[in-house]
Amino acid sequence: MFHKNDRFAGAIRGGSAVVSLCVAFAQAQQVAPAPVQSQITVQPVCPPPATCEGTQRTKAPISRPIHLLVMDQQNRPVPGAAVAIELPADGPSAEFSPPNPTAQFDTDALGRIFIDHLRANTLAGGYKITATASFGGETAITTITERNVYPPFLARHRRTLIILGAISVAIVVPVLALRKSPPPSATITTSGPVGTVGPAGNP
Repeated sequence: MFHKNDRFAGAIRGGSAVVSLCVAFAQAQQVAPAPVQSQITVQPVCPPPATCEGTQRTKAPISRPIHLLVMDQQNRPVPGAAVAIELPADGPSAEFSPPNPTAQFDTDALGRIFIDHLRANTLAGGYKITATASFGGETAITTITERNVYPPFLARHRRTLIILGAISVAIVVPVLALRKSPPPSATITTSGPVGTVGPAGNP
């Protein structure tokens, strides 16, 4: 009888171990929950028929104000949201006035911000401005594409100007290197006769 109970208890323990292993395996196979979607969105607003890519001349103000809208999941505007704007630190870019690569704005009662005091830098090319909106512990990010172009004269003659500049350097540098220093000024030294001057003879 003792042996039967012992075997029965062993079977129970073995069954419990199997159940534990099955539970652990099932937990390991569970798919991780999907990340919670942000409750707010931020997006650029572009007046039709224009696209959201702005083009401006180098060293000139941006061609049109940047207009961003922050909304919740019900497409309602979010007033008072903080929007951080970050400009590229290198290459074609723009700058705020006074110069700064970042700035922060608060949305108005309609969930909007307008940025109209940006100026393109001296480099031509495309770049992206990053906008990060924050409200109630939620964040949303979007980018705005801008492009700097050279003024028409520079754009047409830029290659010619580069070639002329290279030729000028090639001519001027050797000429400067061959220039000789002016000769030193001559120094003339005179000396008078030594002793008594007069006719030769006995005293």
